[in-house]
Parts: sequence; C-alpha cells; structure tokens
Amino acid sequence: MLRKISFVIVVSIALLLVNACNSDDPAPSGTDVSDKEYFGTMSPGDVWLVLFNPQRKTFAATWDAGTKSVATDDVVFSGSFSKTSKGFIEMKVTGLSRTVNGIAVDGTYRIYAMEIPGKSLVMLPDAPSAVTGAPKFGIVVMNARSTKSGSNGIHKFNFIRTAYPYQGYNHVDKDGCWGNFSWGIDEAGGTVSITEEPYSRTLTCVENKINSSFACVYTPDTSIPTGVTLGTIGDLGEFTQTASVGEDPGKKYTGQFNFTDGIFTLDQGDGQGGSFMFKQDPLISTDDFNAAIFNQGGETGELTGFGTFLGARNGTGTYTLSNRAYSVYTDPRLPDGYISFHEFRGSIGASEVESNIVWAVNFEEAENGMLFGYLYSVVDNTLGSQRYPVVGMGYIKNGKKLIVMVSGSKASPEATTADQWVFALQTR
Repeated sequence: MLRKISFVIVVSIALLLVNACNSDDPAPSGTDVSDKEYFGTMSPGDVWLVLFNPQRKTFAATWDAGTKSVATDDVVFSGSFSKTSKGFIEMKVTGLSRTVNGIAVDGTYRIYAMEIPGKSLVMLPDAPSAVTGAPKFGIVVMNARSTKSGSNGIHKFNFIRTAYPYQGYNHVDKDGCWGNFSWGIDEAGGTVSITEEPYSRTLTCVENKINSSFACVYTPDTSIPTGVTLGTIGDLGEFTQTASVGEDPGKKYTGQFNFTDGIFTLDQGDGQGGSFMFKQDPLISTDDFNAAIFNQGGETGELTGFGTFLGARNGTGTYTLSNRAYSVYTDPRLPDGYISFHEFRGSIGASEVESNIVWAVNFEEAENGMLFGYLYSVVDNTLGSQRYPVVGMGYIKNGKKLIVMVSGSKASPEATTADQWVFALQTR
C-alpha cells in the first residue's frame, strides 16, 4: 500500500542533486536487469510508486488514489513503454488492478514521462478532468530507491514546492515555496532529524535576490523541532514520520531518500501536496541552464519538458489546471542567455512543435544549485513587457540536465499571487 504524508511544516520541497557515482545510462539490453523503483508525489498529495523494467520495456505504476488509511481504492496501471522522437517516454496502459472511470486498457490511455535512469522519474498522467475517480492533472516528481552508502552526517538540501495542496496555488506569495533544509541522516541508526531551522522564502524574495530594492516578504512557517528524531529511514531510503510536527501531529508524512544521489521526495499527507529536494550543488551556474543548443530537429542539446499552468477559477471558486509539453532550446530570435519554450502540437508524443516561442526564461543569479531569474511572456517571438519571478533547482549528471521551477503569475514587481509554473527539463 502506498502512503501519503503530512509535513505541515515543510514549505514544499524541491528536486534533484549532484555527485552520484554510477552511470545514468541503462544497462545493455542483453543483461538481466531488475525493475527500477521510483517513489513520488503529485498535487494535491497523491503518492505514486512506479516499477520500470528497462529491458522488457514494461511498467507497473501504483497510485494511492484515496486516503493513506484505505488500500482498497489504490490503482495499479501496467503496460509497456517506448521512447518518442522528442525524448519523452510514452507509457501505454493495458492493465488495471481495478476498473477506473474513463480509463481503457487497450493502450489508448497513456502516461508520459522523462527519466534519468535509476535516479529520477517525472510523469504526466493523462487526466480527464471531468471523469470522477480518474487521476488528476499534475506533474508527478519521483526519485529512485537506493541502498545505504555510509553517508551519515548533515546534508544540505535545496527545495522547491512542486505539488501544491488542494487550497490552490496562492502559497507562492504567502508561504515559502523555495529554500533549504539541513537534514541529519543517521544511516546506522535509521533515523532522520533537522539540524537547524529551515530557510524558506516566497517569490518576492527571488526579486530581492536580483534587485535589493524589491522587498522580500514572507510568512515564517510552522516551527520545526531541530535536533530531535523526526522519523525513521529504511534500508532503501523509505522515510516515515515518527515525531509530532507543527499544529497537526495526527498526520504522518512519508517520503523517499536516495542515499547515493542526494534526492529527497516528500508527500505531505491527504490533500496537502508534496515536495522535492536536491542536495546542494555549488558548481551549478546560470550558464548551465541559460543555453540549450538550437536545433528544431531534436539533436543533441535540445531539452524536453512538462509545464503545469493554473487556469481561471470556475463557478465554484476552485482552480482549473492544464498541462503542456515543451521543446526547449536557445532560439536565435531571442537575445543571448534566454531559453525558449515551444509547445508540442496535439499529443505530447507528437514530433511537431509550434514554431512560435511561448515563453522565455533567463536566470540571473545562482546559489548552491538554486537559480533565480525571470519567466518572460513572448509576443511574435519577441520578449514581451511582462516578466514573472522564477526560481529553479538544477541537476547535472553525465550530460543530462533536470530542473524544476516555480513562478508567480503577475508581472514584476507585484509578482507573486495565484498561478504557478513548473517545468522539468531533460536532455535527450
């Protein structure tokens, strides 16, 4: 049974790291390779566990659809997967553990994903919003199980909120949506603690990083106990809360720590969203993510990715989410140092992308693997007048890049109410 979590304290934490020693490339097809296992979270707090078999090209994805205390509503999606011409993984569902409204098992229901093998998996399930009981819109961020590596001690992690709670996406202006944590990992004892008060900030503080004339406004998060055991960590990095935290000790958050790669995923409990963290990497610079080779044909250097956009409120006052897939590269129609986002036509797996630039990103500051800058509107393939503060976390390993970003919805300097964008990018 998959577990949900409740980390009332954590401001939603972010995505990937560095300094791994094993290769990112899958083993040769002639070898007998076991399933790769990934644990992840999505908005508004659903947990996923995915088994990937790189040789057989098969998967089994378990979705904890209901509450953590009920296992009978969990769903296992199974089938085969293949790589599209643009680098996405296309997962065709041909089996279900129980019937789900609106989902067929003839391969027409698909889940798209990106993978850094053995380290991270990012999925975007096809989510018919009008179908009760089907998966919801939202990006699932995941990291791999791993065995202990003897890395007892204090580990500093960056975080970005990637899966928001059901209340909506306005937390980017009133709560911290990025920052860092110092985790005390005791592998021998199987325990985890916080060694110092977490640092968390809103998107106003992104602009403050770039230009000190902007005020950094934030509401401190619920105090987290430091220097005490918060939870247990299993032999494969499974993380479970044992201590009371914040104002709601009744909920139990859960998560997954990757010992080798320094990736930490948290799910914050029923309806509370989730988080993703990377161990800090001081070597990542703005240049690492401000350029991608211009090549519409999809050759080396082009990036692919997913974006989650917040739409208008409907008549009941709730939010409507939409998701897109993008090709990302350095387009000569933009100034140097900007990367461009081009939306795929039709299916995510389609080979064609729109020739027009939809968005542009430029990072201006870097700090221990965190990137601060602006997301720009683009009009007629030229930078528009509106820009939105954006913060990202980056990961680079063996030529592959992965980044998760969150942005505000209003042009600078107001910047930070309601909407959010999250992009996960990976080289092919």
